[in-house]
Formats: sequence, structure tokens, C-alpha cells
Amino acid sequence: QGRRALYRRNGDDFGRVHEEALRLLNEHASVLEKHEPRFDFPELEIGLNGQRVQAFGTAAGLDKNCDALGPLSYAFGFQEPGTIVINEREGNLRPREAVDEDGEDLYNAQGFPSKGIAHSRTNLDEYHRSTFPKKPLYLSVCGIPPQDMEPGKALDRAWREMEVLLGMLNKHAAGFVWNPFSPNTETLKLLREPQTFREYAELMTRMAPDKLRLVKMGPYDDNPDQRRTHLEFIEAF
Repeated sequence: QGRRALYRRNGDDFGRVHEEALRLLNEHASVLEKHEPRFDFPELEIGLNGQRVQAFGTAAGLDKNCDALGPLSYAFGFQEPGTIVINEREGNLRPREAVDEDGEDLYNAQGFPSKGIAHSRTNLDEYHRSTFPKKPLYLSVCGIPPQDMEPGKALDRAWREMEVLLGMLNKHAAGFVWNPFSPNTETLKLLREPQTFREYAELMTRMAPDKLRLVKMGPYDDNPDQRRTHLEFIEAF
């Protein structure tokens, strides 16, 4: 009933429901704190990069801008905030979500909407100074090649952005998740070319050698050389 009320109040706009849900999480964090023991399952903990982690966490896209790290830490064993990008982005035009009722499917095409790295880092600083439980944060990040540049310059821009992201967020991250596989951001294809993919593996290894390093994979390329190189990316870690 609560979910139906949220949708009615927001005109069935998925994005606005999402934003209000994050606001309500912060407004009523004490409720989650009260029920925190109900989310604790020590027998389900796993070892991950030298840490014991409860194997239920958030996914990238839930908290794109690190706006609800505190309340979510009461309910989850880890979080994947982001995807964090350098500059504020509007993302694709709304509505960015659609429902196929016959197929019982939900589609979204966000296009990396973001408040930018400065906003996220402020929230990360506040979270680490707070009294909220400190759960591992695996930050989803991506330097995005601009659409209005020739490929070489666009790749250079994305590379510089990735260096800044890794450098500025490193102290807050238990790990990084590189996200070059959003299917509705056309220029990300440039990042999935074999040589570029390999270079990013080396960049992340060099700048975050002691952190968990992951990559978001997707079934969007048919090129066998790309698939082979993507597997080499994982092995490089």
C-alpha cells in the first residue's frame, strides 16, 4: 500500500518515486536503526578481499549520488554507490523507465544522471564522520567519452576523468567497479575496444592496488576478440 501511495503521489513517475524513497530513508533512518538486528545474518558472511562481508548489498543505480549511505548501512552488508562521474549530468530525457506489463518486464535507460563527484565526495566525507555503521563501499565509477569529440580526444578525456575519480575517491573505497557497459550510452563502446580495455585494467591496478577491483560486464558485443580481452581484464586483477 505504501508503494502504491508513493506512485500515486508522484504521478507514476518511476524516477521521482526513487528520489522520494531516498529522501524518506534519510528522514526515517531511526526506523532502520531500530530494526538493524533483523538484517544481521552472521552465518551468511563471506570473505571478500580480506574482509568479512554479509553477502547482501545494494546495486549501482540505487544510490547514484551517495545520498543515503547512512540509512542503507543499517540494512545491507555492503553498498555499491554510483555510478559516480566527474561532472553533473542530466542523463537521458525523462521518462527513463518503462513497463512491459504483458512480459512482466521493467526497462530503464538512465544515461548516467549524476550530481557529480563533488557532491558524492561530500556525502562520503559526511558518512565516514558519522555514527552510522561503516560498511564496505564498492564505488561504481566511469569516465565518459564526450559525444561531440573525435574518438581519440574523447578517449583522452575519459581517461583523465577516470584518473581523477580513482584518485579523489580512493580513501573512501573498499573497492571500485568500473562501468563501461551501460547499453544506452553510445560512446562507452570506445572503452570496450581490446587495447583500451586492457589499459584501464592496468590503470585501476596501479591506482588502487590494494582495493577490490571489479568491472561491470554486459552481453552487448559480439566481437570474440573483445570478449577474450574482457576476460583478460579480470585475469589482470
